[in-house]
Amino acid sequence: MWKSSGGIQGGTVYRSTDEFSFHAQGDKVEVHDIHAIVLKTLRGDHTKLTYRHQGRDFRPIYVVGKVLNEISL
Repeated sequence: MWKSSGGIQGGTVYRSTDEFSFHAQGDKVEVHDIHAIVLKTLRGDHTKLTYRHQGRDFRPIYVVGKVLNEISL
């Protein structure tokens, strides 16, 4: 993912994987969590982001993403 800073220190490593990166060690960080962190660094709120498509409101993150305060500033 390419970002221009956005408040996250470059080279940040959070959590770990096994030797071949097949399995996460400990708690997993899901894709929805990453999206929530990116929205927070862009000063957005992932719980309120909706868009209308074909007459229906959609939430791209489904409000299941968690903002990990250890990563985002």
